[in-house]
Amino acid sequence: MPPRILIHVLGHDELTDTDIDNINAFKFLMVANIPRTAFNQMRFSFRHKMEIHSIYVITHRLALLSEVVPLWYDCCINSCIAYTGDYVNDLTCPYCKQPRHNAKNKPRRMFCYIPIIPRLQKLFSNIKSREELLYRHEYHSDGSSISDVFDGEHYKNLCKTRVSVDGKIFLHKYFSDKRDIAFSVCMDSYLLYKRRRGGPSATPILIQLYNLPPDVRTHLSRLVCTGVIPGPKGPKRLDTFVFPLEEEIASLAVGVPTYDCVEKSIFLMRGYHLFPQGDIIAIEKALGIKGHNSKCPCRGCEQKAINDPNATNKTYYIPLMHPNQTKSWDPHNLPLRSHNDWAASTERISQLVTKKDKNIFSQHFRVRV
Repeated sequence: MPPRILIHVLGHDELTDTDIDNINAFKFLMVANIPRTAFNQMRFSFRHKMEIHSIYVITHRLALLSEVVPLWYDCCINSCIAYTGDYVNDLTCPYCKQPRHNAKNKPRRMFCYIPIIPRLQKLFSNIKSREELLYRHEYHSDGSSISDVFDGEHYKNLCKTRVSVDGKIFLHKYFSDKRDIAFSVCMDSYLLYKRRRGGPSATPILIQLYNLPPDVRTHLSRLVCTGVIPGPKGPKRLDTFVFPLEEEIASLAVGVPTYDCVEKSIFLMRGYHLFPQGDIIAIEKALGIKGHNSKCPCRGCEQKAINDPNATNKTYYIPLMHPNQTKSWDPHNLPLRSHNDWAASTERISQLVTKKDKNIFSQHFRVRV
């Protein structure tokens, strides 16, 4: 039997034996993927040994114990966008023109977002998980090799930088506390129902915790899922679906009061997003830029793709030397793009009036409109 987990909910200080049995039974149901009839038969067969509730009762009880409340957001019937941020008051999808509501004024499709803050807070209420999270603090770099993400320059530079959120600079620095959490957002689409390419797909949004040791951080049970963007197609504006996650990331950077079961005190739990993970298409959608087949295919520099005017094949590519030898690129001194550059390009496109002009500049700067 697993150790009891101290938890303050519904007036109880620790889980009961029935709660633990129900949690183990529910885990068995999810991991083994057994049918509901087999689960009910198990309940009946072992009723003289333990009291296992129905799936309905267990799921609602777990929701109360975990204190994790899912948030539901309206989204496009084709999953083009979620009606958050700039689209919160829109009634029609700007991409597929499908209405937001049905004839009964109900959302035609909804996206379920599962907050990460309460789940991260629970990690500090268990001694074992709390000790595992100290891996980042106890990791020591030898300076000569890269064995983990903490050996990279990005992480080391952050440790010397004060936290900035929405233009406001705070007194504390990144990862200044041994309990600070480093994580990344992982996104990629997968095909449903074992279909081949072209079939319906869905996009999970996962959180990978770098505070966990490398040999366990990629295990499915250690990844934190914040939601799954429904199909049948991939999202046009991925940022609208991760909008609630970005709000939580901003709150984590400032600090969230959390109970530490070892020190038996309240501290400010902070977490920082190091970088996103995903394939080429997922990263493009996360950054809000056009595809890698555009005339400005690189997301790191300002090189423009060209084609050979004398060739029959008009495929665009990036050579270091122009075919007519009118221009060349120094691979050691490329015109790199920065955050300010992307922001200026987006602002310039937003000021254009006609859709034609916006598409031309969007193709030139590789920014989605």
